[in-house]
Amino acid sequence: MLRKKVGVFGEQLACEFLERKGYDILIRNFCVRGGEIDIIARREQDLIVVEVKTRTSTVYGFAEEAVDRNKRNSMNKALSAYHAPFAFRYIRFDIIAIDIDTHSSSAKVRHLKNIIFD
Repeated sequence: MLRKKVGVFGEQLACEFLERKGYDILIRNFCVRGGEIDIIARREQDLIVVEVKTRTSTVYGFAEEAVDRNKRNSMNKALSAYHAPFAFRYIRFDIIAIDIDTHSSSAKVRHLKNIIFD
């Protein structure tokens, strides 16, 4: 239950962060069979597909390290079912990694843009 709350909190922080940076949030938690995208956003004429990872410690590695080829495949499957409400010129995959410091009740947000998976 705590893990789910941390994830929901992280996604909310990510949306607020993106909105402050001028992104329009189109949809959150877009799911289809075999695929899921945390946030689909728009910035100018670009479609931005965002995976959010939130961590309260680095015991299991950094947040962005949890986004692997399988997750990218899941995102691609969901994206193929998504119909954007506008014509876009470019699709970009981003990761928002959030590190929560439970001792100081603070969070650090890192926005990794245009992630390329090998």
